[in-house]
Amino acid sequence: MISQKLISRAVFVYRDGAYIAVNEVLPNESFYIKYYGGPALTTYISFLPFYEAPEINPPTSNWQLSVKVSSENSDSDSFILGSNPTATEGYDFRLDLPAAPAKPFSSLKAYISREEPGDIGFIDTKLYSEFRPPFNATLEQEKIWNFKLVAPSADPITFTLAGLSLPAGYTFRIGINAMQHNFADGNSFTFYPNEAGTYLGYVKVNNYPVGNSDVVQIPVSDLTVYPNPFNPSTTIAFYTPHSMDLSVTLYNIKGQKVRTLHSGRMGMGNHQLVWDGKDDGGRGVSSGIYFARVNAGKYIKNVKMVLMK
Repeated sequence: MISQKLISRAVFVYRDGAYIAVNEVLPNESFYIKYYGGPALTTYISFLPFYEAPEINPPTSNWQLSVKVSSENSDSDSFILGSNPTATEGYDFRLDLPAAPAKPFSSLKAYISREEPGDIGFIDTKLYSEFRPPFNATLEQEKIWNFKLVAPSADPITFTLAGLSLPAGYTFRIGINAMQHNFADGNSFTFYPNEAGTYLGYVKVNNYPVGNSDVVQIPVSDLTVYPNPFNPSTTIAFYTPHSMDLSVTLYNIKGQKVRTLHSGRMGMGNHQLVWDGKDDGGRGVSSGIYFARVNAGKYIKNVKMVLMK
């Protein structure tokens, strides 16, 4: 059923003030799994202890970083991000797992957010884990994961970071409101909410060292195109740190404008724009090299695409 994408491979149990993803359910312990099928399927799910089944786990991740949030009353939550050899920039069913179920009382909650309009391909927009492809080995790159923190009160919240197989020379930073913490400076810090509510945060990962004094944030980052080469369509993905006026325009190799994918205001977060290989008139273009130009004020970035028919 997991291979058919009917149920998530994530199994959550409630232990010590938090829902946690586990590989083993203890005797007499309740657990949650997420079912994606509709009532029309009349699915029957049976549970057999120690049942032998085909392998459902993805390959070992290149690295991963877990982020745990907790408050003084022992309420807590967590999420995981990382890189996996089989991951894509889109939704990966076996890697990008749904957030834990909501607790039946006012509580602390944290999850990776893919709730932007450009993330329509994500079955779950609130995630417990999200993995991305490995960094380019020859280019300096930055990847950004957005998360949301739901604080039930103004009580202090402790963030605790734990890494697994983190590459040497990488920079891991986490920010929320005006705060930014570098993992190299310690595995924990405290956030003081102004009031109960939802707060936006991010985790930035660079495949090169970044100093604490580096606070300049470019308007557009993590610009990628996938698949590339492509046929018949491709996705142009990028991240914006705040709301801004931005355009994404496509040109052929002669510098002639082919298509405007977006022009106007774009909110903070990860964005995905799909090009179907057609021009502004709805006509299919020929095979060849094309360029997507992202323009945000004085910032201009081009990325090459290859259409193969």
